[in-house]
Amino acid sequence: MFEHEGTTYYTGMATGAGIYLAHTWGNTIIDAYYSNPQFNHTAYAWTYVYSPEEQVVGAQIEFQNYSRSEQDGAAPAGKWDHFGSKIWINGEEIAAPTWDNTGVSVSSKEVMLKNENFPGRKPIEVTLKQGWNKVFLKLPYFNKGYRLKKWMFTCVFTDTKGVNAVEGLIYSPNQCMDEATELVAAEISNIKRNRGNYIGTAVGLWPESAAAALDAKVREVEESYATTMTDEQRAVQAAALQTAWAEFVESLTEANMNQPVSGNYYRMYTPLRANRYATGNGADAAITGPTEATTKASIWRFVKRSGNDNSFDIINVADGTYISPASNNNAALKTVEAQPNAGWTIKKAENTGN
Repeated sequence: MFEHEGTTYYTGMATGAGIYLAHTWGNTIIDAYYSNPQFNHTAYAWTYVYSPEEQVVGAQIEFQNYSRSEQDGAAPAGKWDHFGSKIWINGEEIAAPTWDNTGVSVSSKEVMLKNENFPGRKPIEVTLKQGWNKVFLKLPYFNKGYRLKKWMFTCVFTDTKGVNAVEGLIYSPNQCMDEATELVAAEISNIKRNRGNYIGTAVGLWPESAAAALDAKVREVEESYATTMTDEQRAVQAAALQTAWAEFVESLTEANMNQPVSGNYYRMYTPLRANRYATGNGADAAITGPTEATTKASIWRFVKRSGNDNSFDIINVADGTYISPASNNNAALKTVEAQPNAGWTIKKAENTGN
């Protein structure tokens, strides 16, 4: 997880020299990183590569895999692909190759592929310094350039001929020197990624304080990455992280409710009208406003509805009924047993409500 210009980004780990973020044929046929990829988004990928010495290696890099079952033209001159993908190694941008087919009209599938795919060209020579080297990729995704969209990348280091692997290299986004530590780091990566389903400022999510114990355990383990530990000790850490996650999910409950939740619970009240709390009274009954909220009937869960309208169902904790948006002007809201056809849209009020 990291923040940039006020936006929080959640990260996850992927393993392999070639990664599909999204594939033309979708996840039902080709398993890809994103289950529901959207155009006009940008992904960022990074790792660190440990080199035991400073050395010149070959970088096998690719952002689009071409085939002649399609009539896809090569990328524009100076670009890696039609999307605008880029790659940096130790902060230095790596320029795209000179494409042999740039500007060539592929009006027939008989036009030969030349150096579009990385096996058809010599690797780019780059220098890895002794120690950790950062590899960073920017991966935009647009509905242009290719008929069959493949949101993907390949990045692996070989000898300068592209034939053999380089001995002694370690790939680790968390700068871990051994596999056992990397497995612990992967556990933390999954926690951070899933944490965003529970914690945040949006309606229905819990505040940062709810994850304090979990975050403390994560920081404790992360700070041990540089410490030499046995595989058994790392396994104990991985088990402790799994326990911390389970306890975190279980802790997200209102007092005496005894059920794990994936969203937050609220009491809704009128601060300028005697602090009256919205309270359910069962299916097809009007909501009332007592001045005290002493039962679960005054607690409501906000659950985001499926679809793209960002609306919510408001569900009573006591009996699971829904607040219906369908009510006449100046009439009391009612709770209903079945999920309403429409949900509630939540936005910030212009002033303190009454």
